[in-house]
Amino acid sequence: MSGLIIVPIFIFYVVVSFFVLKFILKIVLPNSSNKKIIITALLIVLILPFLDLFLQKGVKSYFEAFPSKPIVYSLPKFDENGKLDSLKENINLLPSKLQLEKLNYYEIYDYYIENFVEIYGTSLKEEKEKILRIDLLNRTYSYNQKSEAKYSIEELNVDNSFYSIFKRKRIQFIDSQTGEVLAESYDILFESSYSYFREKVLLMLTGPGQRPLFKVSGINNGKIELKKVLGLKGFINE
Repeated sequence: MSGLIIVPIFIFYVVVSFFVLKFILKIVLPNSSNKKIIITALLIVLILPFLDLFLQKGVKSYFEAFPSKPIVYSLPKFDENGKLDSLKENINLLPSKLQLEKLNYYEIYDYYIENFVEIYGTSLKEEKEKILRIDLLNRTYSYNQKSEAKYSIEELNVDNSFYSIFKRKRIQFIDSQTGEVLAESYDILFESSYSYFREKVLLMLTGPGQRPLFKVSGINNGKIELKKVLGLKGFINE
């Protein structure tokens, strides 16, 4: 839905809210004609559908000002070139054959991975999770059912925090052969359960996928911060 349609919907919401409030106040406070009470009550009603956004923005500002640093328990083993043997990590959508050839995924990884990288995610064509193995030595790729990578970056459970105003997603760097957690960090996500009225009643959605028009973007740098703190080539802090 476009912003042009949302504007009249919001104006209608304001007008209806005003008359409903005036009616309620006449019942609750029949002898009061205090305009300040009406204005204050109206402002509260208007702010309520967006209250979670204000809270989320405050939470985001806090984590940006005081970011949590990744915890390192043990460092991975690097070869003589300063690279990891192999790595598995998740992406939302696997690249197509055309994208693999056009974007040259080999160059994306071969500066810090020696043998191969496995990326798993949903295949657009088949709409199911697959493991794409990119062989950096032979410049080939294949789809496998089982992971063989030495290390993996896992995105684990999401913890609801502060009355579901934000969530924390744990990111762990794991030695896949021993199961040892070498390091971990967090992503901060904002997917409030209080947006129902804003999105379902006021229809504040946009785009072909009907995405929320008002949304606080998350802090999704946990994976990058892990790679930096572990000293991976190309991610080392200067």
